[in-house]
Amino acid sequence: VHLLLAKISDKAQDSGLDIKIFKPSEEIKRDFYAEVPVEIEVDGNFHQVATFFDEVGNLERLVNLFDFSLVDSAVEDSDPFLKTKVV
Repeated sequence: VHLLLAKISDKAQDSGLDIKIFKPSEEIKRDFYAEVPVEIEVDGNFHQVATFFDEVGNLERLVNLFDFSLVDSAVEDSDPFLKTKVV
């Protein structure tokens, strides 16, 4: 689990995002799998956020992104700067 969380964090950094919050919750055991909800808050432009979502989607383990919000907080070089929250 810790290796997977490290890979997700690395994907955010590799995408150029500024990680504000990376807060794993307790593991939830299911019949055939376990869930580890992680509260993530990052800052970056739309392309960086999209790259991060794509990279996480291509990990070898199943990772679902849900309960996310994108808030346009500023414009830098005509590119919207987003505050993104996701679990």
